Amino acid sequence: MNKECLRCKTRMKEVEQANAPSLVIENKENKNRSVLENRSGINIFVCPKCGYLEFIVKKPELFR
Repeated sequence: MNKECLRCKTRMKEVEQANAPSLVIENKENKNRSVLENRSGINIFVCPKCGYLEFIVKKPELFR
């Protein structure tokens, strides 16, 4: 995926988080406890010029 930095318009590079996979989790409340319902990995991009970071959910349709 090609991403352009929103700040300086430089082409961003896709990177990975070290030591653990990155997840986005939707937490829905139940009467007695919290239930983790929707989970998706994320793509992480960094701008090599200004350092801006962007996180994009891999499966956005899960959160509709």
